[in-house]
Amino acid sequence: MIVPETATELILGGIRPFGDRASLLRFQKYVFELQSAKEHIFLEACTDAIEEKILILYDRGLLDNKAYITNEEFNDILKSVNGKENKSRDNYDLVLHLVTAANGAEDAYTLSNNLARTETVEEAIAVDNRTLNAWMGHNKLKIIDNSTDFEGKIKRTLNEIYMYLGEPVPTESYKKYLIEVDDILLDKLKEFHSLDIFQSYLTSNSIQRRLRKKGMKDDWVYTYAETKYLENNERIKKEKMISQKEYIDMSSEINIQLHSISKRRCNFVYDFQYFTIDIFSFLDNKAIMDVQVTDKNSTIEIPNYIKVIKDISFDKNYQNYNISQKLKI
Repeated sequence: MIVPETATELILGGIRPFGDRASLLRFQKYVFELQSAKEHIFLEACTDAIEEKILILYDRGLLDNKAYITNEEFNDILKSVNGKENKSRDNYDLVLHLVTAANGAEDAYTLSNNLARTETVEEAIAVDNRTLNAWMGHNKLKIIDNSTDFEGKIKRTLNEIYMYLGEPVPTESYKKYLIEVDDILLDKLKEFHSLDIFQSYLTSNSIQRRLRKKGMKDDWVYTYAETKYLENNERIKKEKMISQKEYIDMSSEINIQLHSISKRRCNFVYDFQYFTIDIFSFLDNKAIMDVQVTDKNSTIEIPNYIKVIKDISFDKNYQNYNISQKLKI
């Protein structure tokens, strides 16, 4: 099932911002409400479908609205519809950000294939960057840049979908580093998207089973995950969002022989790579940084303000499950 872009539908139908700020905010509220309604309808329609497996592809999602208005204005829209930002973001299983052709494939950038598009190359890049920043914090954010031709871009996008769905196996490759936490990094982290994470591991015989509470203040998302580690630093991971009640009920299965983990997670993008930095209370002046890679042979470009102590990609002592066994490194 394919859900077309909501803003384009409204604009081509004659509903658009008409010049002033109030009109823009009303338009974004229309986009949010219609997008929410379409998502509800498509999910409900899945129950009537005869197919056993159904994939819903959304052309844009609810958090894209943040690229066009301020955070305060977006929060006002959320409040008006009784929404929560973290839940709205994590309600999508996989987020694929296809970098605008204006950034890296300028010759291919055109306004002719979408009558609702009006941005110049510079404006398109700015909006694209704001859109990407809106999705910071999602566990499955994949960035598809313009390093290949368009056919290659499509192939890489499909490969990410196949991998997530487990066709044939949903494996992930990642790099992990132990880094220094100094005043320069702490100042930089203030600019990044951050969330608090509380997680516990459940009793299990053969796979890792994890409960997680992620968010801040009164906006929390609850997830359950199963992970199996393979050779060459790859893993099979299946994760789904659960309700607060399911989270509480499953908490009775927490393995009391393992420590629960709390950490502050900061997310950022650098050179089209998606980084996470986890800060643990028991790690003095150190943190753990991850970057997901589509190709395990990829070269990682690390910002110069980050001081890497060592590559711990293959060191099992730094896996969260093993940290929970001793809660110190």
